[in-house]
Amino acid sequence: MKAAHISFLLILLSALTCGCNSPKDIDVDVQAPPVVKSGDEFVITATIDNHAAVAQKLVSLDIGDEYLKGIAIVSMEPNYKDTMHVPIDDTRSFVFDLPVEPGKQLRILLHAKAVGTGDHNSQIDFCINSNASYLSRTLRTAVE
Repeated sequence: MKAAHISFLLILLSALTCGCNSPKDIDVDVQAPPVVKSGDEFVITATIDNHAAVAQKLVSLDIGDEYLKGIAIVSMEPNYKDTMHVPIDDTRSFVFDLPVEPGKQLRILLHAKAVGTGDHNSQIDFCINSNASYLSRTLRTAVE
């Protein structure tokens, strides 16, 4: 497990120093309620559409610390294989390593709970095929 974390950090460091490759033939989206009340449970939906002729892989979803200051991720469907904090990126990485078949959509349901009031706003990175190839979307929920 420790070796996996070290390998992940080395890959991330390499990606940060070499630049990012945007994945090809992939569309991603994230939907979250704009406003919830403290204590509410809700679902965030992340979708990955593969328009390529070959399978691609969802390596991980990386959620910014700013969002997670007020939103707790309770569970996911399908469940992730591993999770780790990435301090160099200020994110929590949820590792999936799931195939996205050609012409198909993969949907991840993130079951969340509002735990801190405020406007929680950050990026969610969809790492496709490697940690160095990702698309980012804004993830924002205000907790009253």
